[in-house]
Amino acid sequence: MTFTGTLALTSETGEVRSFFGEGKGSQQELDIEHLSSIVEVLNDRFGTDLTDVDKLLLDQFEASWVADGELSDQAQNNTIDNFRLVFDRKFLQTIITRVDANDEIYKKILDDEDFRATLGEFYLRKVYERLREGGSLGDTPTSAGRPSTGQGER
Repeated sequence: MTFTGTLALTSETGEVRSFFGEGKGSQQELDIEHLSSIVEVLNDRFGTDLTDVDKLLLDQFEASWVADGELSDQAQNNTIDNFRLVFDRKFLQTIITRVDANDEIYKKILDDEDFRATLGEFYLRKVYERLREGGSLGDTPTSAGRPSTGQGER
């Protein structure tokens, strides 16, 4: 099929719409829980006795993930399923890097696959949502007025 004739474009201000949506893919509502809730779930489900000291450690993990530029870029530009590919690696890398400073909780995370998966799933969603909302290290509850040393403070 060949077109014959003339074709003219007019210069007008208009709106370009896609019939594919906004280009964000399917969106899902994330259920963000407080740290005390996840600690309670972990204690009940795995028979642990995580304390406020452990909560501080978990807050430090979260702060390091939220401050990570690569994770931020991935959260801003991907679905949670694609974000998981990068987060899972960073999650375990953070645990291994800090293992010497906090042996007991690290041992539980590293030795108990179900515990690790439960904790990882919680932080996957929490870090993803904070980074998509533009969260940063300065927004964490544990950083109130003091910098984290990243040394597994207790």
